[in-house]
Amino acid sequence: MGIHAPEFENESDPTEIAAVAELLGVTWPIALDTERSSFRLWQGSPASWPRTYVLDRDGGIRFDR
Repeated sequence: MGIHAPEFENESDPTEIAAVAELLGVTWPIALDTERSSFRLWQGSPASWPRTYVLDRDGGIRFDR
């Protein structure tokens, strides 16, 4: 599963996100975090973008790169 946290306003349109995902061959679900609430919750320090996390079923971060 991917979580998309848009950096710019034009990256928030679900129709555009779906079109680009199809263009790129993304086959996994994408959750939209347009308010960046998940992004802020997990961001921590140092802040970096893009970021990859692996979460356990309780929401704990098991991998962060």
